[in-house]
Amino acid sequence: MKRAKLLLICVLTLLVSGCSKTRTAMEPDDFSKILSKYDYKLLDKTDTVDYADAAYIVNTDNFEFTYVNGKRKYDIEGLFVEECKNIVNMVGNKEYDKDLDSGENYAYLEIKTDETYYYVSWIDDTYIYVKAPIVREKKLKEIINELGY
Repeated sequence: MKRAKLLLICVLTLLVSGCSKTRTAMEPDDFSKILSKYDYKLLDKTDTVDYADAAYIVNTDNFEFTYVNGKRKYDIEGLFVEECKNIVNMVGNKEYDKDLDSGENYAYLEIKTDETYYYVSWIDDTYIYVKAPIVREKKLKEIINELGY
């Protein structure tokens, strides 16, 4: 029941985001520069994602970080909703803290369990996804904030 409520909140937040709050989407080159500054190697997966103009993954032993610049905003919003469902399913019945917000052109979901930190967001036609051990939360939040997500 808790999962269904969270999923419903995610979808309603996405659909009812008539607020005047907006955010600026990160361009692929800027994303690459910021992540490179932290010495993370980006894997370009653009050729494997047919709905993307750019798709980058940072996959280390410590965390996963994905960025997608989509061809259509509609595809990115759908990806966001699907990933929210996946995160809720991964968390299962564990206790967690969540933060959820949206505006005119964005939405995000942040979930923290005792072991894992999850963050998923879309702005316009871009999307990011982060999954990391909870001990990496502070550093990843710093990067997410610098990216503007």
